[in-house]
Amino acid sequence: MGFVPAKSYSQPLASGRSRFLGNAITYGSSIPSNFTKYWNQVTPGNDGKWGSVESSPGVYNWTGLDAIYNFALANGMPFKEHCLIWGAQQPGFMTDGSLDSAQMYHEIANWIDSCGHRYPQAAFCDVVNEPFRTPPDSGYRNALGGDGKTGWDWVVNAFKLARESFSPNTKLLINEYNILSSPAITNSYIALIDTLRVRGLIDGIGIQGHYFEFKDAAYLGSRYS
Repeated sequence: MGFVPAKSYSQPLASGRSRFLGNAITYGSSIPSNFTKYWNQVTPGNDGKWGSVESSPGVYNWTGLDAIYNFALANGMPFKEHCLIWGAQQPGFMTDGSLDSAQMYHEIANWIDSCGHRYPQAAFCDVVNEPFRTPPDSGYRNALGGDGKTGWDWVVNAFKLARESFSPNTKLLINEYNILSSPAITNSYIALIDTLRVRGLIDGIGIQGHYFEFKDAAYLGSRYS
């Protein structure tokens, strides 16, 4: 559970506004009874990451992700799947050398297709997470097309699979951190986003902010109560 405002509110902070204010839920940890008082959007913590769902090829455990998805729907909150492709918390069989490139692509396609069809009411999906800071290893990327003609074919192809598998109403996103602190990364991120945009593959972007993680509760209370 993330930062909880010191001030008590009778309804979600973004209630009645055109935007939402969301937070993450981790299955296995009890959902705070006051969650819906503060937040009106839900993202799974680790439960939506591929390595948490599929321990070996074709063996899925959707329990945690199902619970969080159903909580979001039951409370009328947008659900965001996080995340499909990342260089961390992926199944061991994708990096241990047990699969050739064609087999790896098959597993990637199955994962994305299974996720998309299982959660047809997902409002958003982080398709590729941290392509600059935490990309998959080269074998994994090459299975998706490697750099290719665009320089980012592996990202383009991941988005193509997601577009085919998820509902047309699901907004497809890319996500990265430490963007604004580096002009070079900022420009490269914009170029990658444009590569996806001109192909009609992306609906929104994520820019992670970790400010609150480095401040203690007393400081936050003094500033934001």
